[in-house]
Amino acid sequence: MAGLSDVTTVEEFIGLLDELRLSAGLSFRDLEARAKERGDWLPRTTANDAVKRRCLPHQQNPMTFIAAWAGACGTDADEWCATWSHLATATSDAPRKLHIPHQLPASIAGFSGREPEMEALDEILVQSLRHPSAPVIVVISGTPGVGKTALAVEWAHRRADRFPDGQLYLDLRGFSQDPPLEPKQSLSALLHAFGVSDAEIPLAVTAQTGLYRSLLSGRRLLIVLDNASDVQQIRPLLPGTPTCVVLVTSRHGLPGLVAREGACTVKVGRMGDEAARDLVIQAIGAPRGLAEPAALDELVRLCAHLPLALRISGANLATSPFLSLADYIALMSEGDDLAAFQAEGDPETGVRTAFDMSYARLSAPAQKMFRRLGLVPVTDICVSAAAALAGTTNQAARQVLDTLACAHLLDPLPGGRFAAHDLMHAYAKQLALAEDTETERVDAVDRLLNWYLAHAQGASKTIMPSIMHGSSPRPDVASVRYGSNDTAFAWLQDERVNLVALVKHTALQGPRPLAWYLSDLLRSAYYSVFPRHDLLILAEAAIEAASREENLLAEAIAHHSLASAVWPTAQYGLCLEHSQQACSLARQGGFPLPEAAALITMSTAKYEMGDLSEAEALLRQGLAVIGPDGPRRARVNPLIKLSQILCDTGNHKEAMVCATSANKMAEQVGDPRWQAMAASALGTVYEHLKDTATAHRHYSRAVEIASTSAIRIGEGLISALLGIAKLEPDQEAAFQTASQALATSRHCNYRFLEGQALTTVARILLKAGRLDEACVHVQKAVTLHHHHGQQLAEDVARALLAEIDQSVSQPDGAGGEERDDRRAQ
Repeated sequence: MAGLSDVTTVEEFIGLLDELRLSAGLSFRDLEARAKERGDWLPRTTANDAVKRRCLPHQQNPMTFIAAWAGACGTDADEWCATWSHLATATSDAPRKLHIPHQLPASIAGFSGREPEMEALDEILVQSLRHPSAPVIVVISGTPGVGKTALAVEWAHRRADRFPDGQLYLDLRGFSQDPPLEPKQSLSALLHAFGVSDAEIPLAVTAQTGLYRSLLSGRRLLIVLDNASDVQQIRPLLPGTPTCVVLVTSRHGLPGLVAREGACTVKVGRMGDEAARDLVIQAIGAPRGLAEPAALDELVRLCAHLPLALRISGANLATSPFLSLADYIALMSEGDDLAAFQAEGDPETGVRTAFDMSYARLSAPAQKMFRRLGLVPVTDICVSAAAALAGTTNQAARQVLDTLACAHLLDPLPGGRFAAHDLMHAYAKQLALAEDTETERVDAVDRLLNWYLAHAQGASKTIMPSIMHGSSPRPDVASVRYGSNDTAFAWLQDERVNLVALVKHTALQGPRPLAWYLSDLLRSAYYSVFPRHDLLILAEAAIEAASREENLLAEAIAHHSLASAVWPTAQYGLCLEHSQQACSLARQGGFPLPEAAALITMSTAKYEMGDLSEAEALLRQGLAVIGPDGPRRARVNPLIKLSQILCDTGNHKEAMVCATSANKMAEQVGDPRWQAMAASALGTVYEHLKDTATAHRHYSRAVEIASTSAIRIGEGLISALLGIAKLEPDQEAAFQTASQALATSRHCNYRFLEGQALTTVARILLKAGRLDEACVHVQKAVTLHHHHGQQLAEDVARALLAEIDQSVSQPDGAGGEERDDRRAQ
């Protein structure tokens, strides 16, 4: 295809993929249908998101995704996959081409007033341009509902052209019903905006902050941090370059930022009389508003000059065209006054009355739904979940949610979801506490928790059927059946933030067994939807919940979940620490399978650190704990890993027994992850026995399983690709295969396998006489293995480096002087 050979960036590659789709006359729905006809997995939402974000999806192997796309468009996928392989290798070592984020939400329709505040922000911007010495930080503070966010967003849109490198926006949820964003979540979201993948984001907050500030360095960006609760939320997100401007909105003045970081402040007061009147008139029309000037002034007073309350009152009046302003005010005055949001005497009592008016006009089912929504710690909600919460049908729930959205009590979101302003959350919760019995409240929340439990159980079983979990704390809750992996993935993606919030909420408020059980269920999403940072939060919440309840089994599983989340990133100290805790707790409680799982994870860490004897001993200990008659799905993984160690130590006979047994068990279990890894293990044994044809056959089978599965199977795929690359006689084909393994290892953030892939690529380049390139790759492997304490792998890489040095020192070693000069530097 013309232009494909000239691609130099991921963005260009994605653009050509979309051109291919358009030239084939396919919509995203057509693309999905064509892919399914071919037996490929390519959801239209995933494809559409890839085009919009100009990056490949995290939940699918890139080669699988590209091949499915090209095949659905009726073209040969080989050229596309080869281009991606070259591109992935090149761009991983090239300077990052950052996305330019444009994340500002839409301005409020009919925004007016606030000219003094706008001028103050303009003056701060002008001063920053005249005297650029530090990043400009502005704290926009004011009472709830006063329009802080509207002001920040409106000004940001008006001055967006002053920030050519982009505009970032993040809701920190500081005063939301949901838990405030933690710095690691905030930094992850901001780094994603620049196109940084989950695999590239460090674990530690300090490291995340360093990467974030490095990306901002020298760039002119506007950063809007909305709804901050305290300075601890803000400080890790501040840039280190004077070319950036940060707007922070908060109900507090955040004096710590003023004192320490030199932040400027803009206080947003209630709207002036004229601006407030104009806001109501925009909703009801000038003739109607000006016909009752005294009543209009009284309405403004009762709404405390707050834009949020004024907009709600305007919406109420707009839907009642024959109701006079005076009659509306009379109805407000007659309403029962529940407790105000603030202390007694606060003028926001009028705001509460305005909310009451909207609430009073609702039908009984809509009122019930609104109250129920105040009880749950979720950021937004879908129709089905809302139906469970209210104990009604999906159809009835949809009608009620639409009614609430029309009344401006909920905000409609894409995908048929709904969310509430934090004031509305608080108001709804107060109503629920006042009007519903404790039994009604508990039952409503229980129904929603059961809904999430049923769907999470079903998603886990669909995506990773072989992963074993503890007993459900609610065995009567049946799992939802998903028709395919993509529907399970889609549900997890939609509910990811809510699931994390629910686990954290139940860990603190109860029921705690749900916290650790949901966390354990969501381990299966490690290979698909959940970023590593979320998995760490889930595991930490589960540990806290299980510890408080003194549940040894749950605590052991939670510690093992945390160890499993950090192992691929070569955080061996943390991995071993939590694996040992898991093992000790499981042994103390008499739980053999969790004990064995912890031993196996410890063995994996020890193996990658180069301690083969200890790794083998731990594996044999784990297999003994499981027992010869233990579950097959528990025995597959340790047998696979034991066969690798036995190959490395020269015991090929027993290695063959282990790999063959693992292969048979994997087929019986039917989990593609174990099938791919077992096939790759068998290929490794035959490779060591010099039976290259049989080894190649098993490696190829592993690649086929991993590439056609909807599950992200990194470990088995990478190992098999490296095996094929080492056996491939054609040097160019070998290089392509090894480069694919390298790109996949980086995509999955498997640090140990990334180092092995670098070494394999270097060996192939050495055979091809490309000595300088070989040296660069093997030096990276040495550095990576040394940094992570992977001693044996480092020794292998250093031996190859010595071999390259010897080749360079030979008289016909072209390029040696250049490489020596570079190494001397």
